[in-house]
Amino acid sequence: MAALSGPVWVVLAVIAVVTAMAILQVLASAVGRDTFVHDLRVRVAQLRAEQMERLRRLAENGHVYHDAPPTTPQEADDRRAAA
Repeated sequence: MAALSGPVWVVLAVIAVVTAMAILQVLASAVGRDTFVHDLRVRVAQLRAEQMERLRRLAENGHVYHDAPPTTPQEADDRRAAA
């Protein structure tokens, strides 16, 4: 087997570096996407809790609407059972 010359090694090294950078880019994109999805899920949970609290306060003050969403999981189950 013939030995590889200097320029061939340089080309192989450049290819290896570009490949490693591409792999790191893909991994960084995946981590970034997962972080975004996690943050979005946390925000949705916060908004749901805030909405439930607002609805609970409205219900306590007598502002109950017939088409209002249920304020507790038990109320949601009761409405499903009644339907």
